[in-house]
Amino acid sequence: MSETVAEGGVARKARREKRVGKTASNLVIGIWLVLLYVATISISILMLSSYQIQSRIQYVNISDTRLSIWRLIELSNVYSVEKNILENRLRVLQQMQDRLDGIVARRIQLDREYTQIFDPYYQDIRAFKTSVETSYEDFSFVPLEKHHLSVKILYDDVAQQLDGYSLSDEHKNTLKDLELRHKRGDDVFRNLGGTKRNEAETRAEVDAYRFALKAISDQIRAGVYGTISSTQPFDQLDESEKSLLQDAVSEFSSLKNILWKLPYNLAIMPAEVLVLFLVLAMGVLGSTIFITQLYFRREKYQGKYDEHLNAAFFFSRPWFGAITALSIYVLAKAGVLFLTDPSTQSGSATLSPFFISFIAIISGLFSEQAIQSIKAAADKWFKNQDPDADRWGVGLSSALGEKQRDAVQFAEASGVPLPTVESWISEQKPVPPKMQDILSVWLETPGRRLFTDIPPAKPAKDDA
Repeated sequence: MSETVAEGGVARKARREKRVGKTASNLVIGIWLVLLYVATISISILMLSSYQIQSRIQYVNISDTRLSIWRLIELSNVYSVEKNILENRLRVLQQMQDRLDGIVARRIQLDREYTQIFDPYYQDIRAFKTSVETSYEDFSFVPLEKHHLSVKILYDDVAQQLDGYSLSDEHKNTLKDLELRHKRGDDVFRNLGGTKRNEAETRAEVDAYRFALKAISDQIRAGVYGTISSTQPFDQLDESEKSLLQDAVSEFSSLKNILWKLPYNLAIMPAEVLVLFLVLAMGVLGSTIFITQLYFRREKYQGKYDEHLNAAFFFSRPWFGAITALSIYVLAKAGVLFLTDPSTQSGSATLSPFFISFIAIISGLFSEQAIQSIKAAADKWFKNQDPDADRWGVGLSSALGEKQRDAVQFAEASGVPLPTVESWISEQKPVPPKMQDILSVWLETPGRRLFTDIPPAKPAKDDA
């Protein structure tokens, strides 16, 4: 009885440890998937966008010159230097403008302050004149012109006309108070005049600097872009070409300010290297899709993928997808696997980055099927490339006609019996490997045009 209980306890402990181990494994795999999502999506976006930028640059044609990535790098570097120069000059201009704004603000303040002094002072002067003329019947003030009046002019006019005239103590005190007030107002007026002169001078300086800066900006722009065309200077380019070139350089230079220059460093890579990185990234993306589906639907795949439902498989599958995608891409570029119609492609043709990404993603997603395609291509290739196999002279007759030679000449030159040579030409017998090389040299024609592994079709039998 006790042994049965003990065995049951051991079994429960083993099941509990198995559940804990499985939970921990699922947690590790889940964390790995999250990290894989972030890294794969980020890298795929960077690679695809960088490749698109390079592809778009290839279609920028300025006048008679096609813009290359290396030329754009040179222009971008010059643009950055000249942009720093302009930015420094713009900062100087901004400082000058700030100083002018401060002077204008000071002038407005002094103008308001002087107005607050002049208006009551003008009223008090008029009241004082009226009081004097009322108190002294034998005295009257000469009217003052109202143009360009100031507190000093108002006071000096009154003081000069009352000079030597006997005034009462009240009028003397009033005149003394007007004298003190006019001195205070005159100080403000002089400051206002100096501020206005300073404003005019500073404004003229700012306008001159702004005009000079525009001229410098035009010179720099012509200097940066002027050598892009070998026949037309920058100023003679069409507005659309100017805008296209400036936008390309500005957009390319702005990449330096994004994500620690990662898009810029990727965009300046050679296109061949960048596309390989794109293929690897998309291969990992395809494998990530596969293992995600396998992880979240593992109950459905139990029995089929039991040996795969472990941490080692989830960690290694993305790299397997990357290698598979790279292999498929290499075979496609080599012409072993045709992704498009080979008759429509030239040596300089480039595949769409989205098509390349599609091939890489499905290679990573269906890596097992991709491996089978690679194996089938390899089997076919090596089967057809047996160097010791007899091959049929499918192109011998046409090559002899092109070179204006015949079987008799070759029989005499090689020592092979004429009937044997004629049987090779008529495809009645295959040509031995050694004689294939000799015929290829004698006819000055590549062997692949002369010989084939496919035997000729047998003539149909006459049923009659």
